[in-house]
Amino acid sequence: MRTFYSDSINPRLKKHVIDGAEARHISKVLRMGKGDMIVLMDGEGKRYEAVITDISHGKVEIFINGVYPSPTPSPVEIILCISLIRSKPMDLVIQKTSELGVNIIQPFYSERSIIRIPEERIRSRLRHWEEVAKNSAKQCGRSIPARVLNPINLNDILAQTQNIDPLKILLWEEEKNQSIKYVLKQAENPKMVMGIVGPEGGFTEKEAERLKKEGFIPVSLGRRILRAETAAILFVGIVQYEHGDMGLSD
Repeated sequence: MRTFYSDSINPRLKKHVIDGAEARHISKVLRMGKGDMIVLMDGEGKRYEAVITDISHGKVEIFINGVYPSPTPSPVEIILCISLIRSKPMDLVIQKTSELGVNIIQPFYSERSIIRIPEERIRSRLRHWEEVAKNSAKQCGRSIPARVLNPINLNDILAQTQNIDPLKILLWEEEKNQSIKYVLKQAENPKMVMGIVGPEGGFTEKEAERLKKEGFIPVSLGRRILRAETAAILFVGIVQYEHGDMGLSD
């Protein structure tokens, strides 16, 4: 069954109305109709089986038949901090890491960031990113989409990490001795992993040294020089395999 999002779902009322983009997708794109079954998600982890009872005036009326059990969450929370990159690669990062199970995506500005979003465009860009994350969650069956946060400066990220205690990983192309595989295998079932990925030109030496002083462990992803978007996606997949829900059971 197709999955859709809607806010403020009250299953006790049984009847609910979907509007906005999701309603247009149901009626105009998919051309679904009365009697079609759907899965409805509220963005807080609850999923419902529902049937369409009517479509009119840009709204879809549904009747909730029952509650689906929520999928088991990954045992590790993953925070991805990525320096802002071009629009399409950034969309790709959000889409693919969301499918892989990232929890939070924190865009940031660093010294070599070539992308700067004007203040008046941040809100619309954030709405777009949230929509990408929602669509990815529907695709892969996640009950809660990844949270994409407002872009901030690298200094703000370092300030925020003082209030949490994750395993902090710096993906750095200059690291020659320590692999991400080694660092993750040395960690004993971390509950939270934060990875930070620089811009297309990489971190400056000064930035890298400061990150290391703040507890970020520099790691290499191997001999290949990867694009920022590739490194970000690979990071989330590796963490999920080593400590999350992608590895095989022992």
